[in-house]
Amino acid sequence: MVQIKQSRRSLAFLAAALSGVGLLTGCAQRSTSTQLAPATFTALQEGPGEDYVIGPLDTLLIFVWRNPDLSVRTQVRPDGRITTPLITDLPAVGKTPTMLAQDMKLALSEYIRDPLVSVTVEGFAGTFGQQVRIVGSAARPAAIPYRANLTLLDAMIAVGGLSEFAAGNRARLIRMDRTTMAHGLEVRSPFLDTEMIGLATQLPDALRLQAGQGKWILKTATQAILPQHVRQRPKLGFVPPLRGWFRGPLADIAIGLSHARCVQETGWFNATWIEDIACAHITGKADWSRALWQLWIFSLWFDQHLGLNSAHRQNTGHLVAH
Repeated sequence: MVQIKQSRRSLAFLAAALSGVGLLTGCAQRSTSTQLAPATFTALQEGPGEDYVIGPLDTLLIFVWRNPDLSVRTQVRPDGRITTPLITDLPAVGKTPTMLAQDMKLALSEYIRDPLVSVTVEGFAGTFGQQVRIVGSAARPAAIPYRANLTLLDAMIAVGGLSEFAAGNRARLIRMDRTTMAHGLEVRSPFLDTEMIGLATQLPDALRLQAGQGKWILKTATQAILPQHVRQRPKLGFVPPLRGWFRGPLADIAIGLSHARCVQETGWFNATWIEDIACAHITGKADWSRALWQLWIFSLWFDQHLGLNSAHRQNTGHLVAH
């Protein structure tokens, strides 16, 4: 058990976790107790997180089968691009390793037949949105890469815990959702109802945890309305099912993206590449849902704001290119 002593000096501590870890703030105040009560341990269900997205300064191991001269270990530049034998200034940031491998396969197809490419991330830095930034009265303020199932305690251990000026037992944990905050919405979980919390605090530990399984009461209460694979699955973020959408109701949109105005009239995109990734995604050969979604949203924005006339598009293209 770890005990956090109370300090009388001021605390200005802020831990911002942009990928859903949370935000921790505290203020130094006097407390009637010098230590916290022992915390009950609740086992976590480990599970895979979302697909890792490559960020600047990540170290990549690129393997091209039967082509050792093309297989390299490289670091993503601060501008988000990589250069390998035969490929120059290929964008890497914002893609999963699988997506980058597919891009390299298409690029290398001009030189060798049916290249087999795999990309492995060896040194992790992550994108800006996948980093947990901890500042204030931490022992070693830092930005650390987010990983699947990362907890607030893990983040605090990574920065050496609280400094001597922090009032740990007066800290407050505030969780914020990026999507709701981006639209100025204040969201409250239904399980934070005061009566619900009052009932939960009176439940014996035997009902809260059954054979190492957390949320036992909630899972049991929803047996009649939720299938087992939903009740037992690992914790996930609120991610739209893009993969299924672009293989189902949005498949026609994916196919038509290569003919979008932002593709045909600007020269900013490779229409053939867009056709290739759309077909690869719809047939299940690869997951290009993230790229297709971003391109679709951009095309809608382009049609509304930039698709005015050729002169306007030419001027805007000049600004974007420079």
